[in-house]
Amino acid sequence: MLSHTVGKAGPFQRRGYPLLIARWISLLGSVALVCVLCQSCKLTLGPGTEDDKKTVERAIEEFHQRYNSLQYEELYQDCDVNFRATNTLESFSETTAKIHDQFGNVQGVTRSWVNVIADPIPTARAVYHTRFEKGDATEMSTWNLYRGKATLLYYQVYPGTIAPGSDAKGLER
Repeated sequence: MLSHTVGKAGPFQRRGYPLLIARWISLLGSVALVCVLCQSCKLTLGPGTEDDKKTVERAIEEFHQRYNSLQYEELYQDCDVNFRATNTLESFSETTAKIHDQFGNVQGVTRSWVNVIADPIPTARAVYHTRFEKGDATEMSTWNLYRGKATLLYYQVYPGTIAPGSDAKGLER
């Protein structure tokens, strides 16, 4: 008769320890999974999110004021370093002037969404339905957040109002 064990049964085999070890491994795996899930929730719902949203909203208000005052150089200097690395002041000013010619001054915001993503670098995406002198438009922008300051990373404006996709649910102001 063949046996899988040689000699006497060890202490772990006699008392059902393989089953106990399997249960511990399963429990540790479950705890690790819960930790990962909680960490991902923390990244988008962390305590700084509301403050970050307000920071972005203030930055957009300031952006609109400078845009209306034709302060393109100041707008450019407030942009994120990564934005300035790929855009010259001259091209930025030219593009912003064209936008101003097409839409006119900002008169107000009718609706807005701001979504803060805190991983790996805090970033916010904003969609604004904006009333301009020459009609309504949708502004889409991305902002880097660093030490309580929002810096513009991306900006695009479209004629008319474009509603964000279903990802924007619950992000209304």
